Amino acid sequence: ENLMDIIMQKSVGEISIITIVGPMGLGKTSLAQLVFNDARTKAFSFRIWVHVSMGNVSLEKIGRDIVSQTTERIEGNMQLQSIKNAVQTILNKYSCLIVLDNLWGKDEEVNELKKMLLTGIQTESKIVVTTHSYKVAELVSTVPPYKLSALSEDDCLSIFSQRAMTGRGDPLFREYGEEIVRR
Repeated sequence: ENLMDIIMQKSVGEISIITIVGPMGLGKTSLAQLVFNDARTKAFSFRIWVHVSMGNVSLEKIGRDIVSQTTERIEGNMQLQSIKNAVQTILNKYSCLIVLDNLWGKDEEVNELKKMLLTGIQTESKIVVTTHSYKVAELVSTVPPYKLSALSEDDCLSIFSQRAMTGRGDPLFREYGEEIVRR
């Protein structure tokens, strides 16, 4: 709900880039999927999901993926500048929710991506970036990063007990459950 509040704010200004950052396997992509699929995000003209593969920040691929999920087309001879122009047009013309999932890479690549996304024009579009890199989060964010952290041992045990332990009253089950959660 906190993340949805940020995304659904109707403030018109420079594009908001919100990062979800935390260790691998913590649920950043799952959280982004919940936000992306939330009924309230249907208010955006386009909802666009781009998986950024294996630290390869290819502006061309990311740009093509964004454009291909809209009604716009890339004009010209498909060179990088044409792709950047098409992305800028989309961000200026429509309200978009774009998720860039699993972004990480070299500083200069991340900075170039941010330049491509920042239009300098007021827009209601929002971009959500998931990353395990705190450095990438700091570089690309236009608002403070949304930091995920691990659940406490008590919270983990509570969830584990609800899902896996049918004999909650049995002390042996509780002992095994606590050992599994600690590991």
